[in-house]
Amino acid sequence: MTQKKNSLLTSLFALIPGAGHMYLGFMKLGTSIMLLFFGLMYLEIPILVPVLWFYAFFDTINKLNMDPEEFYQLEDNYLFSENSSSTTFSFMQTVRGRQLLGIVFLLVGFRLVWSTLMNIIVMYIPHEIYQIISEIAYTGTSLLIAALIIWIGIKLILNEKKHLLEPEDKE
Repeated sequence: MTQKKNSLLTSLFALIPGAGHMYLGFMKLGTSIMLLFFGLMYLEIPILVPVLWFYAFFDTINKLNMDPEEFYQLEDNYLFSENSSSTTFSFMQTVRGRQLLGIVFLLVGFRLVWSTLMNIIVMYIPHEIYQIISEIAYTGTSLLIAALIIWIGIKLILNEKKHLLEPEDKE
């Protein structure tokens, strides 16, 4: 890492997800955050966009305000890399985390295929039918993402309860 950066410029760059990290010298982290953010916008998954924006903004500000010794010990890793020291995304390093990430990629892939097919179909069916199909697809996608988020929340709650009920290891 290079020397610590200007607070005002860092705050301004932090408004663009990933740019603040890049300005601080975390090119891999900044690039992966930026790609994920604009990917979510492109795929029209609005529920996750603000979550990632806030994470990126506050993570940048937290890095800026670290003690110099702590700041210079940070490594530049991709957002979901196995070498990541970030505890926020350590879940993605587990088998379940990778499976979840795989499910997300599958859903994104299906969404892209669906969008491409709809662009082709629109030329061959009446506009009213296209509107109905589009509305069902949009609602279905929203419901699927909502169900996935609810499922993740339930799993996190149940896992937390399991840890609370387990007796602590006695040495």
